[in-house]
Formats: sequence, C-alpha cells, structure tokens
Amino acid sequence: IYAPSDLFAIFYSPGEGPVPFTYSAEAFPLYIHDIGMSFATATTWFWNFILSITWLSLVLAFKQQDA
Repeated sequence: IYAPSDLFAIFYSPGEGPVPFTYSAEAFPLYIHDIGMSFATATTWFWNFILSITWLSLVLAFKQQDA
C-alpha cells in the first residue's frame, strides 16, 4: 500500500507540480486575474497537446545508445 504513494512522491516531487498554477494565481493583480489565469491555463493545455501529439514519434526516434 505504501509503494504506490512512495513512487508517486519520488517521481512527482522533483517536478514543478502545482507550483505554476499557484504562482500564476498569486502573480496577477485582481483587475486582470481572470485574463492571466486563462492565459496560464491555455498555455498549459497547449503544451500538453503538443506533447501528446509528438510523444510517440519522440519515443520511437530515440534508440539505445551504445557506449
């Protein structure tokens, strides 16, 4: 029961995690908060889309390197 949560912590913790959303939520003044958050969300969705489209071709392009 501890192994999945440990693996999640090991692989998720070194990354940024929820920090970009937390930062962008606090960084924009109230009068443009909604525009800033929509831009931050759209940027995240855009790069997620690009990654999902190119992931398979990137995985297939990388081969094992011999030393």
